[in-house]
Amino acid sequence: MVRFVLLLLCVAFAGSLVAQTPIDFYGHTVTPPKNIASLQKGAKNAYAALGRPVEGQYILLAQFKEDPTMSDRLNLKQYGVTVYDNVGTQTYFVAVKSDKIRQCTKKTNMVSLFAVKDEWKLSAMILSDSIPEYALDGTKVGIMVSYLESISEKTIKARLKALGLKQIPKLEGKPYYTFDYWIERKKIRTLAKEAWVKRIRLVYPPAAAEPAE
Repeated sequence: MVRFVLLLLCVAFAGSLVAQTPIDFYGHTVTPPKNIASLQKGAKNAYAALGRPVEGQYILLAQFKEDPTMSDRLNLKQYGVTVYDNVGTQTYFVAVKSDKIRQCTKKTNMVSLFAVKDEWKLSAMILSDSIPEYALDGTKVGIMVSYLESISEKTIKARLKALGLKQIPKLEGKPYYTFDYWIERKKIRTLAKEAWVKRIRLVYPPAAAEPAE
């Protein structure tokens, strides 16, 4: 009996470790919240923390017990979950249909489902005061924005206009899903709050000029 109880305690302890495995998210150490039980119980504060849907889907990070196989991904689709980029330690960007958000945690092997904080999306250089000259143009900073591929170009352009960005950039679709933009530094944080934005970093430095013949 004692051995059985100890075994149960070990299993429970191992499960708690899986549920809180930290990840390196674009240079930021992030510990996924242990919130699946709260979501399964329908706790309002747990669902409020997921943010608001875009085009009828929540854009979130999900950590799984194991990396989802193709079979797992098909099963997840049935519960309104589409799996995208792996960002480390069984953690992926996911899009969850808003009408399935209460079901998806009950029928899948998720150990955490959570929103991406805006500061996690920003590179260390953007957060610092040492932006290199090549990425500066007066008061503007040159940035590269990665966005979730499931969000339409129409919605992205509409949101950029709503944020007061006058020049609408050309969106690089498959396979990169990025766009470059020169933006006032104070507006970068505002852009990072958009759920469809996955990552913001500085534009690449200009290529070295070819040596003269």
